Amino acid sequence: WNSEKLAKFFHSKGLGAYSDTLIQHKITGPLAPLLSDDDLKDMGITIVGDRLMFKHYIKQLSQHVRFTNRVKSMWEGEEQLFYSECDRTCITCCGFCPIDPSTYKLTTSHLRVNKVQHTRCGPFPLICFGATYLNNNIDLSKV
Repeated sequence: WNSEKLAKFFHSKGLGAYSDTLIQHKITGPLAPLLSDDDLKDMGITIVGDRLMFKHYIKQLSQHVRFTNRVKSMWEGEEQLFYSECDRTCITCCGFCPIDPSTYKLTTSHLRVNKVQHTRCGPFPLICFGATYLNNNIDLSKV
């Protein structure tokens, strides 16, 4: 966030009296968590309650950013079920059966695998005859 957006956020939280101060001191989103109590005093925020509110909302913003980055999708994929239009036509009974591929989603902390195992007749999947669904959520935070 730039200074103006950060000032607008604090204005919405009841700290609008300090909007110009944040802009004047060029406090941006990445800099806000670095502010100490002395920094807030040097900026002219003398009321203890307001300084505590600033620190509280800055902590909330930092947690929100960390959570958003942790669950942000880095890659998403889908199983390729058909290799030609002929495959698609045969396996889906001319398009009457639904297509339900397995899906994969990679975030910074998890790999989510939603595996679809179609009923098979030899090497051929029978999409119209149902499927088994397996969900696997692999924790990558310790890797």
